[in-house]
Amino acid sequence: MTVTIRPYTSKDYDAVKINLEDGGLFNASVDTPFTLQAKIEAHPISILVAEVDDQVVGNVYVIYDPWNSFIFRLAVRQEFREHGIGSRLMEAAELHLRQAGVKDVSLFVRSDHQELIDYYLKRGYTPMERTHQCMYKEL
Repeated sequence: MTVTIRPYTSKDYDAVKINLEDGGLFNASVDTPFTLQAKIEAHPISILVAEVDDQVVGNVYVIYDPWNSFIFRLAVRQEFREHGIGSRLMEAAELHLRQAGVKDVSLFVRSDHQELIDYYLKRGYTPMERTHQCMYKEL
C-alpha cells in the first residue's frame, strides 16, 4: 500500500468529513468547508491528508503557534487503520512543526479513550500532571 501525505485542498473536503465522522471527531460548526478553507489560506500546511490510490483516507490538523502548538483531528478511515497511516500523518505534522522551530506540541485526547492514550504514549507523548476542562464559546 502506497501512502502519500500532502497538504489539504478544498477538493478533499468530502473525504475529510467522512474520515472525521468515522472517527467520531466531526463537528458541524467547526469542520465546515469555509473554516477549513480559511485555515489553509492562513497556513497552507495546517491540514495534512493521507492518500491511498487517489483516495483521501486520513487527515490531521496542525495549529502552529510559537508559544504552544497543537495537533488535532487525527483521523484514519476505519478500513485503513493498522497500516501506519496515522503514524505517517503524525510524523509529517511533527516534522512541519519542528521545521518551524517549535520545541514541543500538545494534543487533546478523551480521558475515556484508553486505546488512543496508549497510541500517543507509544509516540512519546506524556500526560499532563493536571486535568483541564476544555471549554469553548461560539462567537
